Amino acid sequence: MLRPAATAGTFVLDAEGAPGFEITVRTTPAVPFDAQATPAAGGVCELIVRPTAEASLEELAVELSPTGAGTTCLQPEARVLSLGGFELGWRGAVALGTLLDEGEGRASLTGLGVALQGARLALVLGAGHANGDFPAFSTDGQRLTLTFTPQRPLAAGERFRVLMGLADDVAAVLADYGAALGRDARPLGEAPTGWNSWDYYRGGITMDACAAEMAAINASPLRGKLRYFVIDMGWENCWGDWRPNRKFPEDPADIAGAIKAAGFAPGIWVAPLQASTYVPWVRDERDCFCQGADGDAIVGQGNGACVLFDPTHPRTVQWLHDTFSGLREAGFELFKVDYLYRAYFDSMATLHDPTVGKAAAARRFLEIIREAIGPDAHLLSCGAPLPCALGLADSARISADIHNFWGHVRHSAIQIAGTHWLNGRAWVNDPDFALIRCAQTSADRYQNPPYTRRPYNDPNDFWLAGDDATWTELHTWLSLVHLCGGSIFASDSIARLNERGLAALAHLLSHPAPAPAVPLDLVDAVPPRLWLATAGEQSCLGVFNWEDEAAEVELPANAPTAATDYWTGEKVSLGRSVRLEGRSALVVEF
Repeated sequence: MLRPAATAGTFVLDAEGAPGFEITVRTTPAVPFDAQATPAAGGVCELIVRPTAEASLEELAVELSPTGAGTTCLQPEARVLSLGGFELGWRGAVALGTLLDEGEGRASLTGLGVALQGARLALVLGAGHANGDFPAFSTDGQRLTLTFTPQRPLAAGERFRVLMGLADDVAAVLADYGAALGRDARPLGEAPTGWNSWDYYRGGITMDACAAEMAAINASPLRGKLRYFVIDMGWENCWGDWRPNRKFPEDPADIAGAIKAAGFAPGIWVAPLQASTYVPWVRDERDCFCQGADGDAIVGQGNGACVLFDPTHPRTVQWLHDTFSGLREAGFELFKVDYLYRAYFDSMATLHDPTVGKAAAARRFLEIIREAIGPDAHLLSCGAPLPCALGLADSARISADIHNFWGHVRHSAIQIAGTHWLNGRAWVNDPDFALIRCAQTSADRYQNPPYTRRPYNDPNDFWLAGDDATWTELHTWLSLVHLCGGSIFASDSIARLNERGLAALAHLLSHPAPAPAVPLDLVDAVPPRLWLATAGEQSCLGVFNWEDEAAEVELPANAPTAATDYWTGEKVSLGRSVRLEGRSALVVEF
């Protein structure tokens, strides 16, 4: 419970009636403001702060000072978990003392906040809803602070929303946090399934390859199991010129029509923020693009040198609307919207509308796109800061790109664990592609396009590192995709998979998890080794060995003694632990 304290602008966050944190709101410079606390869901409450007059703030901060049981959340051994961001989120749960020793006590939040598990209490703190500005989390080991730095004129009454809550353990407080965010979510549909061109074909996708893959799907055990057929990057003339290139029919309606004729719902990939400097009109339309601190248009790297659209400029709004409404009218039903990365928005010094903050600018893109494609199309947000997608996206990517390398599998497991609680509450989680191609499932001479080979020596330096993944490693990945309970999109060349690979994908699609799984050792293991999905009397337990060598993995105290192997259907006897080969998993149903 969050209740006002005696001093104006201060509050107390209780845990079952016992004080856990004292809350103070401050602004720099000091301006009059109104602060109100309301219950949100379970043990999570919302604090809304509004300046009562027009203001230019350098900073608005919400400080949490621990009292009572809350002090355990700031002890060195407390575990800190980033909720969907790409800063602390690379590492999973980390001891607070370690972060402070490394000078990492301040992190800008690309995700939805942070959670801390102390010996007696768990805390969640975040700006999970869309605010005009991105927050930053910081701690010196004595207090926690969530800070907004607007650096723009604020209208009287503009809201800053912060969510916070306490519970006995991190699983409970994250479930409450997810329920609080779910109040602003779009109506949730079924988890989508489909095929996407990216991982196998990359930018080399062609209409002929699409036709071959659709035919292969319909001639395989996957027939009728994949709803969407999504053409990813490689179909466009260039970024900013979203017309089909010479590898595809000239009319997008012909592309969508061919996909529908094969029995699929058409999907398309677009990166709406960037325009290539090779697009002819970019030279003369510079007022449509964002400016950097030097006053010139920002030129960054997308697919080559690109400028960044200003979503507050009327011509940009019209261009975005025309682009997406045109694709929707052509027959596309799923839109994968990519490259709305936080770093691009951080680089924006000047917008056409100076009252719009950087977080609001990111959200503005998705608002325009949702309006253009209508309420019935599926919007997959890929890379946008998660708070900006809330209420607009039907599904959201919650991890970095997967590729068929063990480092990608392990890294994605860390990020999926940190965002598992969003699935079925804020949207459908998209763990990225269900990949199975390897030497044991595909006769391809080369499993990947050309790339620079390098060793895999550091889990944090994983990108395309090491050897191509093996059957065991990718089977482990499919086990995690199953337990995630979110979107399932194949992205191998179905035309090139053998019977073993097709059977694994068909089983994954035909036997979904009873519910999204919860990592039982979320703050104790990186990545978590134990995942449990339960719905009614059905349960599914995943046991993972993320190490390179064989190891014993201890099971939960309430694990069954007899179960059924999810993949083989064979009966399995369980003891207090199971021995697993390195980089492998066991998934059982009971």
